[in-house]
Amino acid sequence: MYYVGVDVGGTSVKLGLFDEVDNIISRVNFKTKTIEYLVDDLVKNIHKLFKNNNLDIKELKGIGIGFPGHVDGETGTVVYSNNLVAHNFPVVKKIQEQINVPIRISNDANVAALGEYTYGKGKDVNNIVFVTLGTGVGGGIIIDGKMLEGKNGAGAEIGHMVISTNGQLCSCGRRGCFETYASASALIRNARVAMCNNPSSKLCKAVKSPEELNGEIFFDVLLKGDKVANVVFENYIEDLAEGLTNLANIFRPDAIILGGGISYRGDVLMEPLQLRLGKMIYGGQWNARVELMISELKNDAGIYGAYAMAKKYLN
Repeated sequence: MYYVGVDVGGTSVKLGLFDEVDNIISRVNFKTKTIEYLVDDLVKNIHKLFKNNNLDIKELKGIGIGFPGHVDGETGTVVYSNNLVAHNFPVVKKIQEQINVPIRISNDANVAALGEYTYGKGKDVNNIVFVTLGTGVGGGIIIDGKMLEGKNGAGAEIGHMVISTNGQLCSCGRRGCFETYASASALIRNARVAMCNNPSSKLCKAVKSPEELNGEIFFDVLLKGDKVANVVFENYIEDLAEGLTNLANIFRPDAIILGGGISYRGDVLMEPLQLRLGKMIYGGQWNARVELMISELKNDAGIYGAYAMAKKYLN
């Protein structure tokens, strides 16, 4: 028997076909369209996975799905997703009208956290906070092996924890949210402002216009010793450490695991972050150390987590 793990993203949907002993057999991706097309495209690609591997769809035991937004796992409903413009959409019911197998759904960040906990850097500990640093800041919390989903699956929105009262305006309407300071978007936004104010910076020489600056170019310039880039980076680290310290104080996990594009520069991030976390955390050196780690599964955390969720909750 087999499981399918699904990671629904804003631009693409990833599927992984797994056997019952944690081996990934095959993968397929397709472009995300509107919610109206998603179910049909998903069902079509599940059939494609089985056909391409000479398997009978009757051998499908269950499906796990990570979906962006507020997801109610008990009812199988996407309550709200701004990425896919969905409101109270019964996605599990719609899929089961075409493939009648057990399905479990949860928020995509929670599912990615479960994947990292089960098969990645978190597999040797009991409690983790998984933080994704991308366009925004997302995350999932695993306590004693269970996803902390909150009421109706709406919990663990760590990107909207305020770290600066009356600070930067967030897309959610509040000010000072963690993601307005610690996301990859925030880092690049601040770097663009800094290069405009400092035309002699190597950042200005690396690109023709501020709009061309991206994370890869920023870190290349930073490692060449540019002072302006270093100031931007130090401020970013301070803000990121502020939010991570809050999470460490509230949940006291064994580890905080960083994912998302920025985490790929763990060579630059880890030492200053761990140093600040050690100083800022409640109890300091007298309390239990919270380890900072970089995601092992990276972009595969979502499909592995969806598989782990299906296997755990549908058996």
